[in-house]
Amino acid sequence: MLQSSPQVPEIERTLRRIRLMTEEGQEENVLEQLDALFTEDSQMRQEITFTRAWYYTQKRQWNEAFQQLSSLYDPQSIQNDWDDTTHTERERRAFYLVWLGTIAVNLSRYEDASRLFTQCLEILEMRRVHLPKVRIKALCGQAMTCIISGLHAVAIQHYQEALKVCAKEKLQLELKRDIADIHYGLADAYRQTGDFGRARTHGRMALQMYEDLPDRYFVCRVYNLLGRIAFQLGEHQVAAELYMESLSLAVLEDKMGMKMINFGAMADVRLAEHRLDEAQRYCDHALEASAHMQDDHHLCGMMYLICGKVAFARAKEKQGDEAFYALQEAQAIYAKAGEHLAQTQATAHLSELYGRRAEVYEALNQPQEALACWKSAFDVSATPRGAGWYE
Repeated sequence: MLQSSPQVPEIERTLRRIRLMTEEGQEENVLEQLDALFTEDSQMRQEITFTRAWYYTQKRQWNEAFQQLSSLYDPQSIQNDWDDTTHTERERRAFYLVWLGTIAVNLSRYEDASRLFTQCLEILEMRRVHLPKVRIKALCGQAMTCIISGLHAVAIQHYQEALKVCAKEKLQLELKRDIADIHYGLADAYRQTGDFGRARTHGRMALQMYEDLPDRYFVCRVYNLLGRIAFQLGEHQVAAELYMESLSLAVLEDKMGMKMINFGAMADVRLAEHRLDEAQRYCDHALEASAHMQDDHHLCGMMYLICGKVAFARAKEKQGDEAFYALQEAQAIYAKAGEHLAQTQATAHLSELYGRRAEVYEALNQPQEALACWKSAFDVSATPRGAGWYE
């Protein structure tokens, strides 16, 4: 009879301990410990594979690392000659670090990804290490982790450096997709700094490039991003039109994650317009879509965060016992957001979540709980980047 699998938090603690032991040279039983881990959670199974690949990379056992990593990510997307036997040890390590970092991003392990990209870029600064495509991948990956962590100005610097490398190495024609991704990233970063003019400029450039490739999924994503820019400018009708364009493409491409994102975005628009019944209907659609996305903890966490905002707004319109129970419902929805976001390293979103939970506790006249949430919001935002493996 099969033994029951350990709970996800227990597995996470085991993986952190394994990584720390490996860093300290105490890895005698690492593989045996990894073999003993079993879970039905698909994302956690990927994290076990990721940790095994990281271990082999640390030990410079490249063939074994390849076998693990190839099940999570296509190596050819890094560079066509990534497995060229003429690469030096340093170059090979740079390949695997950027590869690991990209996989960490896909697993929402953003602090871990930042650490890996930093190590890769340090190697690429060494003499006689010339891998411009790997440098571009590492810079873009690092920029993405900066956006997630709220370091938008730093993200812009990384993206601009990646564009400079493209120009210097004359890779513009060869790396059209990467350049489109860079403009998408710059649009998002500028949006979050409040520079909406540059955000729109780069967003429209990315849209044109994705249409030329063509890549309908990323066209869908850019329409959503342009919608967010319009929303922040108070152009709610324009934002709604862009979100619906994105939603139409998501339906055509059957991209459940983008459906959920756009339903949530439309809920945000209707919330801002104080059309709460419509906002709730979009939340309901997002919740239906989320049934297919429960392993994507970041997206589901963000979806529940929006649903909590709508529930809180509806609660504030009620009185007496109705208000109390509605506030409790909003808190329960935020708790679900927390369950998902706690399994990521999306610190900026976690900080926002704690702040919103604090507001609900204040409305419930529970000052101690509110204070604890405000403290958690501060602690999360103050956590050093890259510390995630050892917490």
